[in-house]
Amino acid sequence: MIHLASRVTDEVMSFLGPATEAMLAQDCRQIVIALDDPGTRTQLSRFDPQVELRRVVAPKGGTSAFLRLLAAMRQTLAEVPRPEAVHLHGVLPCVVGAWALRPYGRGVPVYFSPHASKLLGTLPLPGRILVGLARRLGGGHWRSTIASGEADVTRLEKLAPERVELVESPVDRRLFELPRAESPQPVIVAGGWVTRGAEPLDMFTRFAVLLGDGDNPAEFVWLGEAGGEEGVKLRTAKVRTVPTDDGAARATLLAQAWIYVAPAGGRGVPVGLAEAMAAGVPCLAADTPFNASVIHDEVDGLLYRDEEQALRHIARLLDDRDNRNRLGAAARASAARRFLDTDFRRRLIQAYRQPEETVASMRAREPAAILPPRGGASTGS
Repeated sequence: MIHLASRVTDEVMSFLGPATEAMLAQDCRQIVIALDDPGTRTQLSRFDPQVELRRVVAPKGGTSAFLRLLAAMRQTLAEVPRPEAVHLHGVLPCVVGAWALRPYGRGVPVYFSPHASKLLGTLPLPGRILVGLARRLGGGHWRSTIASGEADVTRLEKLAPERVELVESPVDRRLFELPRAESPQPVIVAGGWVTRGAEPLDMFTRFAVLLGDGDNPAEFVWLGEAGGEEGVKLRTAKVRTVPTDDGAARATLLAQAWIYVAPAGGRGVPVGLAEAMAAGVPCLAADTPFNASVIHDEVDGLLYRDEEQALRHIARLLDDRDNRNRLGAAARASAARRFLDTDFRRRLIQAYRQPEETVASMRAREPAAILPPRGGASTGS
């Protein structure tokens, strides 16, 4: 199976990492083609060593990125002319993959996931044009469109005539098993995998200054790396940082946290919010389409429209332990219904599965269409 991505951002990795692990458990050989970009390079190191990673040097220009990914995809198809399937992660890979697959008839099923591409949101017309072009280029290859988050489903249904499969990015099972043990001192956490922009961090530092004094001052912790000017702001406001890639420290922090804040500024599945919910932390989140697809206001969390409302919610939660316990328990239950890794694997394999008669006919017509298990004898690569 071939996965084609451009830049493997946090959002893409939250789906692609578990997807490759799920297919490894099915003894499926996998190749991931992705841009080796300095800003997302740490994500590439998170793939299982059994996944063959083909790095493409990231250029500065978009056209050059298209051509480099196209060359890498064509080279891979020359080595593996009949992969079992191709999954295209993002709008640019969607067009690149469809173009590269043009000479291969109808024998290679193609799956597409946009992962909150801006071309499906702020620029819907170019997105419609590009996805339509990819569908035309791909012809009979196109098999299914898979959304990794609810916020993408509405956008995708406007672009894809077939039914959109929802396979939400999972959360580490260990977070569901964390015992809740609130620290004596209030701990308020923000940030996470997909938080972007200066304003979320600035808002959090303002909260730290306003609520960091008193008889039992709250400790503020930012999940994520922060250097340069951002690091100075956090240190000035006495905000502690915990790297998102330190799983043990992240789990300890969430087990003790009183409140998790999911600010605006991110795109795609709000992974940090989903993780906090799985850990049973009472959550409040900016009322964005991505956060609102995860939080049900006043049921399993709180949504806020502006900074003043966010402060009121924080003060309310700090003063009411029963309400924190109620929201935290409801958050964990909601996350368990949606973000368990076992459910993710089941839904993903179901989305990938082809009707038996289609597979049988493909094998009869093109015996090399299915990749052998890892370590098996190759018939088509």
